[in-house]
Amino acid sequence: MSFLRRGDDARRDEAARDLATSRRAEATRLGEVFRNERTRRGVSLQDAERTTRINRVYLEAIEEGRLEAMPAPVYVRGFVRLYARFLGLDPVAAVEAIPEGLPRPAGLEPMPGMRRNAPSTIPMPSLPPLTPPVLAAAVGGFILLIALVWLVPKALGGDDSKAPAANATPKSSAPAARTGEVPNLVGLARDVATKAVTDAGFAPLVFEATNAAPPGQVFQQSPAPGTALAPGTAVTLFVSQPPLPASATPTRTPSPTATPAR
Repeated sequence: MSFLRRGDDARRDEAARDLATSRRAEATRLGEVFRNERTRRGVSLQDAERTTRINRVYLEAIEEGRLEAMPAPVYVRGFVRLYARFLGLDPVAAVEAIPEGLPRPAGLEPMPGMRRNAPSTIPMPSLPPLTPPVLAAAVGGFILLIALVWLVPKALGGDDSKAPAANATPKSSAPAARTGEVPNLVGLARDVATKAVTDAGFAPLVFEATNAAPPGQVFQQSPAPGTALAPGTAVTLFVSQPPLPASATPTRTPSPTATPAR
C-alpha cells in the first residue's frame, strides 16, 4: 500500500504549492496598489522611509509582494497599516488584503510584556474568617508596617529622596562578539548593537519603532541571541524612538490649470 501513501503525499504537496502561489499572488496585487499610489503621488522610497521610519528594505518588500521577508506577521500588519495611512489609502482595507497564514521566522521571540504565563496550579491557603479581632489585628499590622517603613530609614540616616535614579540610558558596551553566533543586543545603544553585529560577521538591519524603552535602545532582535548563522546574514534590530508626529501624510501641491482665452 506504499503507492497509495505516495499518492497522498503528492496531492498534499501539490495543494501546498497551489496555496503558496495563491498567497503570493494576493501579496503581489497588494504591493502593486502601494507602488502605484506612491508613484502617482511622486513620493520616493527614501521620503517614505524618512517619514514613516519604516526601513526601506521592508517598504520594498511590501511593494514587491515579499511579505514573507518581514520579521513576523504582527509587524506585517503594522507596516502595511502605517504605509497605507502615509499614502492616503484605507489602512483597514489594506490590512484585510494581507494573505492569511504568513510564515513566522525562526528565532523571533515575543516582545516583553506580550507573553502569557500559564495559570498557577499551586493551591492557595485558606483565609481565616473576617471577624472583629482578625480585622483589628490586620489594621494594627498595617499601621505597624507603615511606621517601620517610615522610621527605619531615618533611624539609619538614609534619605529616599537622595537615592540614585535608575539607569534609564542604553548600555554603552556590548559583550565580546563570537563570530557566527548572534549576540545579545537587547538593552544596547543603537551604534553599540550595530557594531556588535558587524563584529560577529553579520549585517545589521535597523528598524525604529515607538516603545517604552529609552530612545536609541534596542528593545527586540531577530534572530534570538545564540543563534548560529552564516556570515553576512541580516540580523534585525528594533530600536526605540519617540512617538511619530501627529500628521505624516504628504501634501500634494495642485497643478495650475490653463484658462482658455476669451
